[in-house]
Amino acid sequence: MRPILFGLLLIGCQSGQQYRAVSKPVAVLGGVHTGLRAPQSCPRFAPGHSDDDDELQWVIGCGIDDTGAAYGLSTGDVGPDHPGLAVLPGQREVGIFFFLPDGWTANDVNDSKVHAWAAPTNVHSLWDCCAEDHADGRLPLKIVAAGEGGFIVSLGEFDDRPLQVAIDMDLANAANGQEPFTIGYTYRFYVNGEPN
Repeated sequence: MRPILFGLLLIGCQSGQQYRAVSKPVAVLGGVHTGLRAPQSCPRFAPGHSDDDDELQWVIGCGIDDTGAAYGLSTGDVGPDHPGLAVLPGQREVGIFFFLPDGWTANDVNDSKVHAWAAPTNVHSLWDCCAEDHADGRLPLKIVAAGEGGFIVSLGEFDDRPLQVAIDMDLANAANGQEPFTIGYTYRFYVNGEPN
């Protein structure tokens, strides 16, 4: 199978939202079946969130799905008193697009560096806040596309159940520890709404 190349231009803000362009190619890996593709740009913030300074360089990825949509996942310094997580639709394949810093290659990351869990948990719960506390919720991840522009991790197909998803990325030893991935990084969001 020949790789399919993606990439593109823009950068900037729309209605307080920050976007980072995907300007270098990302190719679906040979022999991989996925509907996920690299977005033209990644929004930074979950809906209703923003930041009080310019930290666009810390937009390291975004949620994506097999319809071609891209979703901001970060909660910023400015937003609701009780920040809500991003909500992605279900009944489709969902994944995460991660940028690679300049000078990195897709060989600097692999499936063992990214971990994810899904569980019907709510971050506002005092007793059961976090998907990663559910060992039985561990998702079988797969890197499905990679290139100079970044890489895509498929979280698989989701049904219509409301779930919290947590992704932990441990790239501390990748690419000689260059910024910004010198420590772990976590994304957290809901699929199909906030579980009760």
